[in-house]
Amino acid sequence: MSLGLGIDIGATTIKVCAIKKRGGGLSLEHYRCYDRAELDPTGKDLEGAARELSARLTEAGFRSRRCVIGVSGRDAIIRYLHLPPMPDWRLALLMQFEVEENADRIGEPISSDYRVLGTGSEGNLVLIALAKDARVQETVSAFEAAGFEVTGAVPECVASADAYRFLGDEPEREITLMIDVGQTATEIALLEEGELIFARSVAQGGDTFRERLEKTLNVSPEDAEKLKRSGKGDKVERTLKLARNQFAATVRASVEFARRQLKRRRLTVERVVVAGGGSRVAGLLEALKDEMECEVEAFDALQHVERGGCDRSTRERADASGLEAATAAGLALSAVVPGAIKIDLLPLEVKERLHFRHRTLWIYGSAALLVATLLISFALTYMGYSGEAGLGSELGDRRTAIGTRLSDHDDRRAQNDLREGDLRQLTERARPGFHFGILLRRLAEATPPEVTFSGTELVHDKNVPGAFRFVLNGLADDSQQRAGEAMKTLREALERDARIEIVSIQPQGDEGHSRRFLLTVVPAGNPRPPVDAEKEDR
Repeated sequence: MSLGLGIDIGATTIKVCAIKKRGGGLSLEHYRCYDRAELDPTGKDLEGAARELSARLTEAGFRSRRCVIGVSGRDAIIRYLHLPPMPDWRLALLMQFEVEENADRIGEPISSDYRVLGTGSEGNLVLIALAKDARVQETVSAFEAAGFEVTGAVPECVASADAYRFLGDEPEREITLMIDVGQTATEIALLEEGELIFARSVAQGGDTFRERLEKTLNVSPEDAEKLKRSGKGDKVERTLKLARNQFAATVRASVEFARRQLKRRRLTVERVVVAGGGSRVAGLLEALKDEMECEVEAFDALQHVERGGCDRSTRERADASGLEAATAAGLALSAVVPGAIKIDLLPLEVKERLHFRHRTLWIYGSAALLVATLLISFALTYMGYSGEAGLGSELGDRRTAIGTRLSDHDDRRAQNDLREGDLRQLTERARPGFHFGILLRRLAEATPPEVTFSGTELVHDKNVPGAFRFVLNGLADDSQQRAGEAMKTLREALERDARIEIVSIQPQGDEGHSRRFLLTVVPAGNPRPPVDAEKEDR
């Protein structure tokens, strides 16, 4: 799909953003931020709001109705699991068990999806998103009744992260904390070198500031909304300061929660970007800067998007309310950018219906067309050659041609078998290189300062096909009588790596104040080679 339409359904606003992929770039096609009361005066008729939204899109000349909706933090549950390395099929099975267990605990059907956020020596970090089917289905049904085709339901915290990943200023430069402050909730995401490592929603948004001003100053909601943005007046400033400090403390607590979930106690946020209507609260960026002790800046998701294909009204509204567009833009990007984080919380029934409509139905149609074409061709062939004297000769020629094709097919099959054998050989040759890269990385992490290496040899075992090992020439500084301890530390660190099967150290004698040794490493998954001659230095 080259055009993505994202719809962010907030508590007080509905934001619509359409982004089109043009070659290697992205262009803004449509953007509106509607007051929800304009679309639904009752505040309870979501289907009516969707119908009015469809009418507004038609009035603006925008015809597409295939959209991705956001799932708010109150409806979506984000969890994290640390799992050991495993095949994809086993991970999928484990996630199925996890979802079924949560569904049994909740007592009703749930929508779910997961993504592996990172793979390291300790295993995989997996993000699991869950939502009650009934809550998501309610929104999907309302929009489908209004003529929309909902093709995805993405957690809003993930959508906000994607918006900064693809539309932010150098997102890959450092560890960035993305904060999208809505009216009733705040979406929080951590990105490292342009990749999402953590996301969550917290039930605190811009309404916190407005409500505190209402109660403290005894003003109307409209006046409180204006005061929270202007910040004028000593009493206003004192009230906002307390609310800002509380909000900043919540953000700090979310970062601490992320450290525990990621098992990275030393994770340090180097930059904070803030989006959403709540980012316009007077002094909020400064409060976050004091709390986080790093650079803090506002994030306008539409600032750097090419706008040549949109109308004047879209450009004006993007300039006026681009800060509020992060989630809607991220939802649109999930439909057009291959690298977007694909988390889809649509109910299984809806997913199956979409699959049938866009894939299975096309297959059936293509099959019917093929059958009709074959029938017509057969009829024309029968009519054209019926009664001709040369039919037998022509059939003979065709039989010969078919025989030739079969012979060619056999030749190709034989060639494919040869290529398959070559590929197997290439695979066997590539294995040592892959494991050598892992070994170098592990050595860089685990080698004590007393140990150095001067050479590496790849040894294939002639008696065991496919078995190989690495032999490294090492030198341990013993001027402080720490050579033995350093070699033992190195061996134990390598043995803890699940990708290494055998580690042995063979002393080779002294060289001045240093001890020479041979380090032998057998990667996991290889046939165990004979090691009778190898004696571990334990």
